[in-house]
Amino acid sequence: MLLQEEVFLETVAAELSLSAADAAALRRIALASERAVLLGRYVGPYDSVMVPFPPGDHQHADFVAPSATWFRDYATNGQAILHVMSWLVKNGKEVEACAEKAEAVTLFESMLDEVAAMGFEQYQGPQRLKLSDSQLPARLRSSVEVGVRFFRAVQAAWDVAALGVKGDAAGEHNKTGLAEAALRYNASWAGYTGYLLSCPTVRPSSAAA
Repeated sequence: MLLQEEVFLETVAAELSLSAADAAALRRIALASERAVLLGRYVGPYDSVMVPFPPGDHQHADFVAPSATWFRDYATNGQAILHVMSWLVKNGKEVEACAEKAEAVTLFESMLDEVAAMGFEQYQGPQRLKLSDSQLPARLRSSVEVGVRFFRAVQAAWDVAALGVKGDAAGEHNKTGLAEAALRYNASWAGYTGYLLSCPTVRPSSAAA
């Protein structure tokens, strides 16, 4: 019986005309993407306790599990992040949650390095037009670029929420840290939405924070 890895490598080599090295890189990208999206969109320290909701916990009954922070690609759902962050801060888990978002960004950045190192030998010159997806290199890179830019904004949003909620609880805010995180969010969101509007292989929907 073939292992999943063998099936994947053989299939993409045949269907996408990738070399063995590029097929292996694509598999690493796929696996990293799975973990990065999980870390970027959900909240392990919250989900592990609150999903499913503990019996009798009506405070979170209006939340949609898992983690109550489901969001689309045109908004980061700040109100839900604040609700979950309040619980995280109260239970001393905000650092762990923010670290997840940072790891998601790091994983997407590593995927960019993987794409940059791929040879795409069969996609050089007009011969690429005979392949099933002549734009595969551009589509793959733009997909990872979107992930990097979007989850940088997500990371910054969680950092802002953590600093804000902790400051509210303490009665004193880290104004410098808040300003830095807010600037990082604004720059990241502008970079993300700007990329969507300029990239020919991405079809943007509305992009409102």
